[in-house]
Amino acid sequence: MKLVNRDIAILFFSRSSCEEANQKQWFSGKSQANLQVARCLSEQISEVLKKTGLAVFHFHEGNQVGSTFGERLTNALQEVFHLGYDGVIAVGNDTPELISIDVNDVAGRLAQGDCVLGPSLRGGAYLIGLTKKSFNYHSIRALPWKKAILFESFCDLLRSGGHKIELLAALRDVNSFHDLLALLRNSRIPLDLKRVIKLILIHFTNRFPEIKTTFRVSTLSVRSLRAPPALYSIL
Repeated sequence: MKLVNRDIAILFFSRSSCEEANQKQWFSGKSQANLQVARCLSEQISEVLKKTGLAVFHFHEGNQVGSTFGERLTNALQEVFHLGYDGVIAVGNDTPELISIDVNDVAGRLAQGDCVLGPSLRGGAYLIGLTKKSFNYHSIRALPWKKAILFESFCDLLRSGGHKIELLAALRDVNSFHDLLALLRNSRIPLDLKRVIKLILIHFTNRFPEIKTTFRVSTLSVRSLRAPPALYSIL
């Protein structure tokens, strides 16, 4: 039986699927394809977080406060800490490989007083685990968010404050069409997610005909992730 630390919470910091689709544009000019990708990624991360048993607080464009990304995330972190939690784990919805990370183990490290950071391949951070002691509102808000030096700067900030940092494996953010293709070659990605991504690729692009010849739509079996309604019409 999994032991759940009730003093640690998860901050799911993401845009709604509609807004994520507008911002990411994995498929140029194809809004329906972008929306379906956004929904798939969000549902997959939501399922991962739900299985932890930890309290999850979702902050999206409807309840985030601030004019910049840094302000919005820092305000959300502060709000969760004000609820009385000793540690907060912040994640987004664009790193499907998060399934390979034991989030409960991260919670355990926070409970022991350590901070935890997961670097993205582009220099950002896909997971930020902070203790209440390490949370400094003004310093964290001033970090170079959305820049390739974020992870390095975050490490410097925490270490300068005397906080121990546990580092996770570097993972890929899914921000482009190329990143979607990379998912299909990644052994850590759930098969159900791969099936839905392949189906979207087959339906919405003719740029990669090899996908059509190597993937048989008739064998699709989407279980843990349900394809959006528009996709069922082509099964």
